[in-house]
Amino acid sequence: MSAPALPPCTTRLRVGHRQILHFVGGVKRTILNVQEVWENEMVHLVDGKGREWIVNKENLLCVEVIP
Repeated sequence: MSAPALPPCTTRLRVGHRQILHFVGGVKRTILNVQEVWENEMVHLVDGKGREWIVNKENLLCVEVIP
């Protein structure tokens, strides 16, 4: 069986931007060179190295997008 197709991107942002994710409890994570972003139950980000970051929206307070 092949893997299911990824959903289409619902958010189009400049390719190669940086995102700082602010979580409940004061934790911050910076993701560099973001290539794709989409969301369903979770927020999915793909960076320039092909890593997919899956973020629980319930724990996310704010997202900074830095071109």
